[in-house]
Amino acid sequence: MRRQLKTIYAEISWYCDPWEAATLKTRHGERIFTNHGKYTPCNLLDPIKNPAQQNPLFWQDVRQWYFALMNNDIDKIQGYYRLYGQLNVIPPDEKYDYQGYDFGLHSYEDAWRFNEEALGWFNFLTCLTDWLKKKKFGPLWELFGKPRVTNSGSIDLYPEANSPLDLQSLGLYQIRYSIPSIIPLEKLRDPAFVRPTKYEHQTPQDDTQLLQAVWNVIVDQVEMMMNEIELTPFRGGDATKPNLTWRFRVYGAFQAAFLQWYFQELADVNIEKCAKSGCEKIVPPDRRKYCSKQCYAAAAKQRQRIRKAMEV
Repeated sequence: MRRQLKTIYAEISWYCDPWEAATLKTRHGERIFTNHGKYTPCNLLDPIKNPAQQNPLFWQDVRQWYFALMNNDIDKIQGYYRLYGQLNVIPPDEKYDYQGYDFGLHSYEDAWRFNEEALGWFNFLTCLTDWLKKKKFGPLWELFGKPRVTNSGSIDLYPEANSPLDLQSLGLYQIRYSIPSIIPLEKLRDPAFVRPTKYEHQTPQDDTQLLQAVWNVIVDQVEMMMNEIELTPFRGGDATKPNLTWRFRVYGAFQAAFLQWYFQELADVNIEKCAKSGCEKIVPPDRRKYCSKQCYAAAAKQRQRIRKAMEV
């Protein structure tokens, strides 16, 4: 049974602050980007200044930032900063002590290595999702390997074993597939079951199992990142109105790009639309096929009219 990806729709609340002059310096052996230009904050209420709301290709543009870092293309990197400002891949509350590393990052600074790791993760996750949707079994089987039984309980998917990226510093941005044990879970829960000295795990054995495994990996990664993004209630400018909306509050281009990709590619994957012709409403969890009793009755009458017309 496929895992459900819980969905909530909310605005992407992001102050896009383009950097006038991104400069590169070294601190404690780490390459750091900082803004040495004038700080000119953008108005969140101006939709032109929020690329995540205005430009549907924004997340794809941010994804290309990764290749500029990989190729050490300083001109392109500075161009991205002039467009979108700080990536800010580290949550604000972890700024000064990230995975045991303290580089003294300040509010308007990005570390090259963290940017590269996070954007590499994003690039990998978006490709993995695309392969799953299009059922591209070639790259998926290459990634997971041939069907086998192994003593290892996981497969490192990102980064690969020979990657130059430091596995110990990745923190959030590491993707593993947890291989299920060949012993059924019911047996493992049985107090009378004699546990083996070594557990054997079975990787996906066919295309169906492979797609299920890929989906589970994607859900794990999306849920992990969504837990890092602050969701806040927001009441409009008129305090007398009861309308309450929700906003994802993000602190940089990285989280904004992730959310835009999520809403475009995954948010509606578990959403079922009403089966009545002409109705686009979402089917509530407690109903099947139709959003309401009214739509169910209207669809039944429509089917009845069609049957009568066929009998004539």
